[in-house]
Amino acid sequence: MPDISVAVIDDHPIVCEGLMQLIAGFSGFRVIGCGHTAADAVALVRRDAPDIVILDLGIPGSGITAIRDIMRGWPRTRILVLTISEQPQDVLDAMRLGAAGYVLKGISGDELCQVLNRLIDGIRHINPDLAARILSSIGLLPDVGAEADASKLSKREGEIYVLIRRGCCNKEIGRTLGLSEKTIKHYLTNIFRKLNVHSRMELAMHAHNIGISERQGIMPDEPDQGACTVGLARRLACHGPDRFHPLLRG
Repeated sequence: MPDISVAVIDDHPIVCEGLMQLIAGFSGFRVIGCGHTAADAVALVRRDAPDIVILDLGIPGSGITAIRDIMRGWPRTRILVLTISEQPQDVLDAMRLGAAGYVLKGISGDELCQVLNRLIDGIRHINPDLAARILSSIGLLPDVGAEADASKLSKREGEIYVLIRRGCCNKEIGRTLGLSEKTIKHYLTNIFRKLNVHSRMELAMHAHNIGISERQGIMPDEPDQGACTVGLARRLACHGPDRFHPLLRG
């Protein structure tokens, strides 16, 4: 299978250079070009047809405009927004126009590699905490009840609950805990019932609101970071929200 081609669009040359060097070290990926404006992004996609475009919203000409124009002309292109903007409207606009993912510039190299692989697998991605803030801002945050609800969970259910809050899909949870995906689904059914939630989105929002964490003794051992998205790390140098929330594709 040929390497996945990636283009980088950012108006800061040092960011472009850093991303290109970083991605060049990812197995199965190659960088085929970079640009600094919305016009550069469209021209690069027209000329080189990259599989993935990593795009900052703050580029001259507007990242949102670039997403719209690329999706109109080359709808199979996967666009990953990499930006500093946490504004709910920016996220919603980008995803509605067809972006495949939205992450912040605090992301680590390992997490970026995870996200790129998710996009190639057809899984849209937004950091769960950011998704929760967006849903809250548009009035879609469900009524999840009292914090004490989480105490109803068994130790294993609590571990799965923590991993969902971190953004893991079922496959990643299974790898981390040494369980089959079928077993994970069984545990999720029990968790849904105990917490009185009806979808994976509601469960993710419950986990975000309660803020249950390892510090509360649910999960004392850190899981394999290579198998699971662990959260925002160091700096680099839905309408239908269900359509793009990363947790719904378990």
